[in-house]
Amino acid sequence: MTKYELPLKIVHGFDFPDDMPEDAVRENIRKRLLSLKEKGFGGIVTNVAFRDYLKSERLWRVLGLVLEEAGDADMHVWLYDEKGYPSGGAGGLTIDENPDFEARAVVMMHAFIEPGQSHTFKFPRGHEFALAAASYKVKSEDISHLDAERAYKRYDVYGKTENLTVKNDTNGLLFAAYFIKKHVYEGTHAEHNVCECRRYIDITNHDAVRAFIKNTYEEYTKRFKDKFAGMKRENGLIEAMFTDEPSLMGVYLNAGLYPPSVHDEYDDTLPLYPMTTWGKNIDNRLLTKYGVNVYDCMIYLFGVDTEVARDVRRAWYTEMSRLVEQAYFEQISDYCASAGLPFSGHILLEDDIRLHPMFEGNYFSLLRHMHYPGIDMLQSVPETVYDMAFTPKLISSVAFNYGREHVMSEVSAHAQGGKVTDDQMLCSQLLQYAYGVDTFTSYYAENFMEPEKYNKYNRCIGAVDENMRGKDFTSIALYYPYNTIAENTTTNIDGLNKDGDMAKIKNACADGLMRTVKELNDNQAVYHFVDLDLLEGADTSEGFIDTPLYNGVFFESLLIPPCTLSDREKEVVSRMRYDGVHVYFAEDFGFTAEDTDAIICLGIEDAVRAAQSEGKPFKVSGDHKGVAALYRNGNLLLVNAENRDKQIYVDVGSDTSDVYDPLNDGYIFAEKTATTLAFTLKAYAAVIVK
Repeated sequence: MTKYELPLKIVHGFDFPDDMPEDAVRENIRKRLLSLKEKGFGGIVTNVAFRDYLKSERLWRVLGLVLEEAGDADMHVWLYDEKGYPSGGAGGLTIDENPDFEARAVVMMHAFIEPGQSHTFKFPRGHEFALAAASYKVKSEDISHLDAERAYKRYDVYGKTENLTVKNDTNGLLFAAYFIKKHVYEGTHAEHNVCECRRYIDITNHDAVRAFIKNTYEEYTKRFKDKFAGMKRENGLIEAMFTDEPSLMGVYLNAGLYPPSVHDEYDDTLPLYPMTTWGKNIDNRLLTKYGVNVYDCMIYLFGVDTEVARDVRRAWYTEMSRLVEQAYFEQISDYCASAGLPFSGHILLEDDIRLHPMFEGNYFSLLRHMHYPGIDMLQSVPETVYDMAFTPKLISSVAFNYGREHVMSEVSAHAQGGKVTDDQMLCSQLLQYAYGVDTFTSYYAENFMEPEKYNKYNRCIGAVDENMRGKDFTSIALYYPYNTIAENTTTNIDGLNKDGDMAKIKNACADGLMRTVKELNDNQAVYHFVDLDLLEGADTSEGFIDTPLYNGVFFESLLIPPCTLSDREKEVVSRMRYDGVHVYFAEDFGFTAEDTDAIICLGIEDAVRAAQSEGKPFKVSGDHKGVAALYRNGNLLLVNAENRDKQIYVDVGSDTSDVYDPLNDGYIFAEKTATTLAFTLKAYAAVIVK
């Protein structure tokens, strides 16, 4: 085990002709691995080959040879848990064995019916059965304030597969909605990806995920458990298991994108009505825990902007997140821990908080079960990666708060078609390191650059890790405003909400959050995200936020980005203010901290400035915007995200500091005064102030 982390190369299965002699197979594997090692890779992420996936004993034997040769080459191995992605289907085996394990959704058909008119909803082919139907008296086609409890009529449709005719026998406009359950496939990420068209499991279904574990994780354990490194990477060869983009298939995505392989035929003539994912026993959970009969208020999942509707949506997405957490993340994590194989990987579309409720749920609740939480970074333009700091910072915050030792990033230049410069590739990874990532699993091409240069650049990442590994210093807790997003998440369509207030609120919250993150990063702030559960469990009696269960994490202040605050959140803020914690609210993008005890600041910049005044052990000035920072163990990592040199000044309160260049393994010139260093930070370069 090296004392620092080198990137791992993703190699999806070693496959060779069936008639190739084993000695030749072994030699090919050895050459491939040594070539990767020559390029500075510390290991590989791999799997049993996709051909005849999980069934071919010969290909299992080939993977065994890969592991033997990797061990001889002193290279580390992670195992990838799927035939492509999204993880969960075991290449289709899970649903082939039990079709009932497939993901489900509820869709809505609707109509506005004039007096004396009628409308017939034709039961759509390819759908399962009806869940509910109701009609409501409305004054216009704006139903944003509809009261679901005051239905004009409810229709006995549950379990039926029939057409429904609704007649308007009133003297005013009638709104009718028909809710139908269906399998989730066409139009979703399961059909539209770059791997394979394949029906997908319900990740809220404990039994479906258990079958996935049996088909995949148990097979790897049965064959290679003696090579598992254990939960601390202390012994053995195989360090972790990598899961890739599990999600709720609740959103139509990537229309027109089709992968080269089709496992399950699809029918693109099926109608794609507005939908939201239906979780296993979600109806019973809402009724038992919240007293909400979802069949009587299903319209709230698709529209309506009232306090009651927001309460229902908040409860719905809270429970959907818990179902995903318990069925997928917790269950796989528990299995991995019992087998001595840390659980890692990443989930889908982490970079946009507006998508979190629809695709997965609360990231803190889910990823706290990963032993090495991870992200996917498809960008390799440093300026873009800098602006996407939310993603690595959020996931590394989960790791920080829950005492996880490593954070993974699957890196590539996918968004650029692989066409970036060498310096952009390196800088994009070092930026992520500054935001908390320490383990990189790489999709960059093996011939991305010359071997000697590849080795130098990969070892630069290792040198950064060698100097910066350790526990973060932090001062600011930045609130993760998941509830504002969840309560304003609907699957509406044009005409259902004329003013679009919920979309405006959700967009404003997301934009305000990104602006807050950028302001923090532009000022080299020392911060981590926290969620409501962490705040509720924290001890604030000493005037700061202390989460002692997880490595003694504490924060000096709480910064709340632009969002709305529920009664539960206001209660936490009031308790913190009573205990003397400094709480700052970024009153911007139309949001105000009404009825709270937070310290109100006029805008994001003022809120960040106030939180920064709580103190940190260094100060960066000069041309410092666009420079990412990480402070650990008395060392300060600075990464220039821009393609121009910058004059930087660093006050570290000491006259003994030097400026180390990890790429060239040497020190650069810096002018020193009593406590300040002045130096030039090259374009796309990184330095460590020691």
